[in-house]
Amino acid sequence: MSKAGITTVNMSNFEPDSLVSRIEKLELRQQILAKHIIQIKRQLNSCSEQSDNHWLPSLQDALNQLQQQLDERSMQASLVMAVNEPIEESSCQEKSALTEVGSEELKTDQSFDDFYEDNQEPPIDTKEFLSQYKNKERDFTGINLSRANLSGANLSEVNLSSSNLNRAYLNRVNFQSACLNGVNLRGADISEANLTNANLEQANLDNADIQHTRVFQTNFAKAKLRKANLSGVDLNSADLRGADLCGANLSRVSMSFQTNLGGANLSATNLTGAYLRAVRLMKIDFRNANLRNATLLGANFVGADFQSVKLTEAVYDTATVFPEGFDPVKAGAYLIAHNVSLPNKNLAGTNLMSAELSGADLSGASLVGTNLNSAALIQAFLNGANLSKASLHNTNFTAADLSGVNLVSANLSGAILTAANLSGSDLRKAAFDRQTKLNGADLSGVNLAGQNLQKINMSGVNMSNANLCGAWLCFSNFNGANFTSADLRGADLSSANLEKANLKSANLSGASLDGAKLSGAIMPDGTVHD
Repeated sequence: MSKAGITTVNMSNFEPDSLVSRIEKLELRQQILAKHIIQIKRQLNSCSEQSDNHWLPSLQDALNQLQQQLDERSMQASLVMAVNEPIEESSCQEKSALTEVGSEELKTDQSFDDFYEDNQEPPIDTKEFLSQYKNKERDFTGINLSRANLSGANLSEVNLSSSNLNRAYLNRVNFQSACLNGVNLRGADISEANLTNANLEQANLDNADIQHTRVFQTNFAKAKLRKANLSGVDLNSADLRGADLCGANLSRVSMSFQTNLGGANLSATNLTGAYLRAVRLMKIDFRNANLRNATLLGANFVGADFQSVKLTEAVYDTATVFPEGFDPVKAGAYLIAHNVSLPNKNLAGTNLMSAELSGADLSGASLVGTNLNSAALIQAFLNGANLSKASLHNTNFTAADLSGVNLVSANLSGAILTAANLSGSDLRKAAFDRQTKLNGADLSGVNLAGQNLQKINMSGVNMSNANLCGAWLCFSNFNGANFTSADLRGADLSSANLEKANLKSANLSGASLDGAKLSGAIMPDGTVHD
């Protein structure tokens, strides 16, 4: 039912906290709209004193009717607060932009926002706005910049609180330390912007594009971020207390224990591939959320609502705390720990930085593009696994079985491969550096054609039958290494240490041995170098 154009509120679809929050926001909107009505009335009175305009009375009547509707809406809100009947919970559907409101209230809320945007003062000229900012003006409270193109502008420390930037183009804008509380940014393009230390408390960012935006110590408390796109954003220091993120795209976002999500709504959010290590997520609404392939190591979900949550191929460890009665294994998640058995599992693209997987069985697993930086995989079994494009910086593979592994384009800078079995592995385009430790490793039959292996300690390494055609091996330490039948055509071994190395039957056609140390080395023809 409706009265004076105002839709009545369906109380069965509200939760207490949500109801209070919405009424507070409604009152704020009423105050802003009432301020504009008063300003318009003053202007009309001024015009009536200067000339006899026959249309002024009818316009004043319309404004009076609007003021009356505002008063009735305020009274309605007060009546809602007085209701003492039990309030049922509601769940967020992915097709809805809200989670805790009924369909009638959603239409009312949307209509009010559209009405407010369509009835503001005309948008300020963009050039005039930027000119005023350039002239040291910083307070632009309540102005209308709807659909304005401010791409790339520097607006640090600007005050745009309660302003309208609906569907504005703000990509690459510098909003550092800006005051944006209560601002309307619905559908705005804020991608690649700088929101460092910006205040967006109670801002409306529904459907906004916030991809690749810097949000260091940004305040989103009680903000609306429904169906907003924050894919890949670093939220490690963001304040999201009470924020409504229903249906938002949070795929591949990064959070930490510093991220404040108290009272936030994460129902129906897309958190695929998200990094949520050690994040405090107690009592959060995750209904219908997608956490597939997410990293949940050490996360705390005590009291969270996991109804219909998707956790397929997500990873957790013994420090992860799930809601009481929830079984992550049945949900398809993988435990990351010592000696776990995960053969042929799909962990592609997962963030396993600093994970403890020593002794684990990952044979045949897909780890394409996986982040294993600083992880421990001592004596792990990875034979036949696919680690192409994986990030393995400082990863400890001591004595691990990496035979037949695909390491094409993998980053092995600083990796510890001491005594590891890499026989038959494909290492084309893999990245090594001085800190990569390969001493004692079995690299027999590997493909290292054209690789840069300069200044690396590879003493005692087994590279028999390896393809090292055109490889850069200068200044490296190959003391006691086995190059039997290796293909070293065109390889650069200048200034390399090949003392006591075995080069029997190796193909050195076109190879450079200028300045190489060959004392005690067995040459291709079987003779021992002096």
